Amino acid sequence: MEPDMLVQMIMHVKNKGIDINEIAGDDDTTGFDRLKKIYPESKMIKTSDRNHVKKNVIKKLYAIKSQHKQLSDMVMNSILKNFSFMIDQNKGDVEGMENGLKAIVEHMYGDHAHCNRSWCGFLKEGDKYKHSNLPHGKDLTSDSLRSDLEKIFLGNESVNPRKLASLSSSQANENFNNMLAAKAPKAKHYSSSASLGYRVDSSILQKNEGYAYVSEVHASMGLSPGEETIKRSSKINMKRKKTKEKAKTKEAKRRRFFLKQTRTSKTASKEIREGKTYESEIGLKSEVPDKESQEIPEIQDIIKIPLNEQEVIKAPVVVFDLETTGLSKCKINV
Repeated sequence: MEPDMLVQMIMHVKNKGIDINEIAGDDDTTGFDRLKKIYPESKMIKTSDRNHVKKNVIKKLYAIKSQHKQLSDMVMNSILKNFSFMIDQNKGDVEGMENGLKAIVEHMYGDHAHCNRSWCGFLKEGDKYKHSNLPHGKDLTSDSLRSDLEKIFLGNESVNPRKLASLSSSQANENFNNMLAAKAPKAKHYSSSASLGYRVDSSILQKNEGYAYVSEVHASMGLSPGEETIKRSSKINMKRKKTKEKAKTKEAKRRRFFLKQTRTSKTASKEIREGKTYESEIGLKSEVPDKESQEIPEIQDIIKIPLNEQEVIKAPVVVFDLETTGLSKCKINV
């Protein structure tokens, strides 16, 4: 359905005489290939979405995680962080992307031939340097892990340097989809209703004009825009603007990264104590046991120690804790 919709939308736009130079999106559909067959003379190019490229790398790392003990959550976060920084620092630079992809793996193994002095601590500090985001600050040592990481970042079409140098973002489309989903939820059948057009139009107005579109529509129809409606829309627009600006700051990004690390750490500690309870196809693995599968760990109940009244020591001092603000109304007799 997705490639067919893409072809129909592009054909609809081109029939109105609008030329399209670039299509930004994920790499999970064959729509662009179909368009090139329909318009072989067209010069439009396909650029990948930054977030989807990162998600594909995450999937590949999780696919090999069970095969390498050294690939812990901390190491995975370090790899993804380095990959994100590398993309941002080498935007539009194909040669920089090639060196960066090599440096991602080599830097973590103590090889700094392709590192840049602007970010590599070893080139600045020498042998005194310790990794800030690797276990105990030491280099990775697993050769098998290095081989698998090189397969992900080197010689892989999904992380092609030329493609990474010209990444785009479809975040604006995702934001519009969320607005539309709030006014026309997928769980409700609005596609054959007369109100669907108004729901889509209101989403477009909210995206382009902000929440003040309600008052403007009222005014265009000769109705009162409403003072309270204007106040509320301006208040929401101001809040939206502040939230957007705050999300771009370093403090907000660090906060999101810190919260993500906290969630990952909590999950890892619980899995150590309880074992994995939620994972893709984990139910199938438990139904078909094999030699490599592990039994589901059970949390032992708290052991109740029987109290022997004869062993209770009678002490002249009683220590207790009252969760109150004061003792002015308390009478204590010991």
